[in-house]
Amino acid sequence: MIGGLNDDGRATAGGVEVGDEFLSVDGVSVMDWPHLVDVIQASPEQTLNVIVLRAGQTMKIDLTPRGIERDGSILGFIGASPQPVNFPPEMLRETRYPIYSAWIPAAVKTWEVTLFTLVSIKKMIVGAISPKNLSGPITIAQVASATAENGFESFVGFIALLSISLGVINLLPIPVLDGGHLVYYFIELIAGRPVPERVQVWGFQMGTFLIMSIMVLAFYNDLTRL
Repeated sequence: MIGGLNDDGRATAGGVEVGDEFLSVDGVSVMDWPHLVDVIQASPEQTLNVIVLRAGQTMKIDLTPRGIERDGSILGFIGASPQPVNFPPEMLRETRYPIYSAWIPAAVKTWEVTLFTLVSIKKMIVGAISPKNLSGPITIAQVASATAENGFESFVGFIALLSISLGVINLLPIPVLDGGHLVYYFIELIAGRPVPERVQVWGFQMGTFLIMSIMVLAFYNDLTRL
């Protein structure tokens, strides 16, 4: 069952709505969400005959997944996400760690979030993720408020996720950011002399322009979501 749609996705363009339940694709019954993802990704730029259940009635929709290059292959995407599953309490388990060993899963989670942030930046650069997903302070405040309503643990988890993501971005090799300074220091270490002042100024100007452009885009995305 569809729980979310991208505004510029092929699913939205094809007429799919939130709440639609995918029954079959090209006459083959859809078993679960991973099965649907496999079918969509294997059919870039191919028109698929999809049967969905909407408000108790079946409907036919023609979808053509957008072909996007990923890891050397062309995969199909329609810009849709599944409806979240609410598991019954008896199926939920809580895992706790003693304070002396809690740093291990914390370090693993930090590494996973770091990789996720880097992969997301890469996907946005190559076009696998729409720049509309870039968020600014308004969206961050809204999400922080929503997580706070879900409890202190959810709020702290969001703050940790935000902090790690900002830390990774700050270490990118872009002048103006700390990562850019580290690049200059590394070049100075290798060359045995500082980077020429003119080059540093040029780099800072380009870095400032890039960061300001990203900020403007993030603010624009925030305002269009209001």
